Amino acid sequence: MQEESTTEHSLERRIERLERQNRRYRLGGAILILASAAALCIGMSAPRKTLETDLLLIKDANGTTRMILGMADDGPAITMLDEKGKLRANIGVTSKGPEFDFLDASETPRLSMSIDDKQVPRLNLLDNRGTQVVFRP
Repeated sequence: MQEESTTEHSLERRIERLERQNRRYRLGGAILILASAAALCIGMSAPRKTLETDLLLIKDANGTTRMILGMADDGPAITMLDEKGKLRANIGVTSKGPEFDFLDASETPRLSMSIDDKQVPRLNLLDNRGTQVVFRP
């Protein structure tokens, strides 16, 4: 009888230990599933589509700056440079209105388009010295 009681007691302890172990495994599995689901949801969230800066330099494959997007003193501007880094085109918006300038290889303005503060469009053609040769109000 004593031996049976010891065996029963030993079996009860083993069963209790297995049940505790089973509970830990189930809890660990549930935590693992929740953590995996959370990681999946975080990884699948939409990427942020906003980039905020006051100056953006765009470079070509050689590392030469070819475009500058930024805020000038009087408003936003887009400046385009040739492969030698020379200013060739500029688009800007000032308090007077929008402006668009084309420059030659020596960075001399050759064509200027704008809308002035009275909302009058302007077109200026300039010679190789930057002197106005044609003006259209």
